[in-house]
Amino acid sequence: MKTKLFTVLSVMCVLAFVNAAKADIDLGTGTGNWGTAFSDIHEEAYYYKATGVGTLDSKNPNWVKAGSLRHPNTLDTRDTWDLRLSLLESYLSNTLGANQIDATSSDASNSKTNYGLLSNSHHKLKDLDSDVSKNTYKSIYGRKAVEYASNTAAVTNAWSPLLRDGTGTVLSVNTSPTNDSSDHNWIYNAATDTMTVQKKTITNGAGDHNTGLYAFVNGFNYTDGSELSYIDGWFSVLGEFVGIYINGFALIGTEYLTLSADQLNSEWFSSYDVGIDLAALYANGIVQDGNNNIEFIVDAVPLDYYANKSVASGINEYDDGAIAFAAGLSQTTAPNSQTPEPATLLIFGIGLVGLGLRRQLMSKKSA
Repeated sequence: MKTKLFTVLSVMCVLAFVNAAKADIDLGTGTGNWGTAFSDIHEEAYYYKATGVGTLDSKNPNWVKAGSLRHPNTLDTRDTWDLRLSLLESYLSNTLGANQIDATSSDASNSKTNYGLLSNSHHKLKDLDSDVSKNTYKSIYGRKAVEYASNTAAVTNAWSPLLRDGTGTVLSVNTSPTNDSSDHNWIYNAATDTMTVQKKTITNGAGDHNTGLYAFVNGFNYTDGSELSYIDGWFSVLGEFVGIYINGFALIGTEYLTLSADQLNSEWFSSYDVGIDLAALYANGIVQDGNNNIEFIVDAVPLDYYANKSVASGINEYDDGAIAFAAGLSQTTAPNSQTPEPATLLIFGIGLVGLGLRRQLMSKKSA
């Protein structure tokens, strides 16, 4: 009887291992199903946000008149940073929402079905309505997120801190830094935490990024009562991390989200462990039964605002920023901290099998 019990337990553990291995759904980079949405932000808006210097336009209270680090005594009128964030958030919640991005779409037109997130070209997702104030709505842009393997020059020379284990894929946008046969556009020195911008334009026209807010977007499916009720793992950003969103809803506090402290000591990079309770989000109407989207918003601030940078002569860096993203995420049954690793379950199951066989052999010998 005891032997049967051990056998049953061992089989259950092995089955648990198999189920755990099959259950998790990879949401990490390198899967080809990430898109980006982008909201442009001008230098004057950053200057006002960082220094508080400037005034809001009396006729257009969402606009700011401020100088910049480059021209501190010249006033210019630009949208505020907060307005641009609110417009991007509005797009993520009201337009994209739970409309899961289509990883198979190749439509490069200004489509309202795939919202352009996975098109290869850069195009407008939302156009200015001529019947409303230009402050009420501004264009949001979208494109497919571009993948860079860990062994490419772009990752090796500029983005290696984004990868936790030294392997994997980094995501960015079509104007990402790359390399030609003789030089690299961006080079990162980990010892000094400095970034060097070598060239403005290089092979295939790939150069620096526009400053502004970028949302890296991935779709997932949720079913009421599903065991796959968590998103768990890590993510890293080049730029300033703004927040995590589900269907445009900002995840704040511990009710839905657990977020570690920054794992990196860098002015350029940050990396976090993350856990998201999808069941709790579903219970509060944020996650939908069916298609959903998870969004990571990252700010590509102007290079003016980085102390640890050097720029080759002749390069106008004022409208340039730094932006990239990497992740190791899974839709899973429970946070890793609360669930035994599959390998642990397997070893435990094999141990029980061995113990059961040993007892069976001992019983036969004594007989």
